[in-house]
Amino acid sequence: MPRLRALHLAYSLPYPPRCGYDLRAVSLCKQLQKEMDVTLLTRSFTGAAAPASMDGMALRVLHLPRPTRWERLWKGLRFLPGAFPVLSAGYYFPAMARAIQEELTLRHYDWVVMEGIWLSVYWPLLQKFPARKAVNHYDLEPESLRRQASVLAPGLNKWLLSNAARRMENIEARLVREASINWVTSRREQEALLKKNPSAR
Repeated sequence: MPRLRALHLAYSLPYPPRCGYDLRAVSLCKQLQKEMDVTLLTRSFTGAAAPASMDGMALRVLHLPRPTRWERLWKGLRFLPGAFPVLSAGYYFPAMARAIQEELTLRHYDWVVMEGIWLSVYWPLLQKFPARKAVNHYDLEPESLRRQASVLAPGLNKWLLSNAARRMENIEARLVREASINWVTSRREQEALLKKNPSAR
């Protein structure tokens, strides 16, 4: 019987691991490899050469130029009228969207694994393909954003975080509803998401 195939999307190259996010991403990849063939698709600003594989896993790293201040501002303004938080602009790259589309068009994948809900900026694209979706929630992002906003004085940063919390709540609900599997880090988070959507998996 052929092995399943998974496309694993991560914010940035988690190897070698340098923080908790990297450790968890690498650990999840290793667990998935026990059951399926995994391709990790990510991006890097370093420009350093990346290996073709990582512990036996196929690896595709997009080397992107670091956006300038004005490019970041322009991307943020484009996100103002949409459903995603302005801060989501920092996670969206046209080259990454093209790479995702290419992978899912040219190769068969049974699963797409999304590391963290900020990558939901690619969710509308992912939903065009039949592969089942798994979302790895690192925490309850809207709750975290509200906590950060609550300690700030009124101003742009407070508005950005409050705006992000409101929009992320809607996005979180959509992901929980539409993903085939949602992973969380604690029972408390599991109960909080199930309270919002009892049919979630």
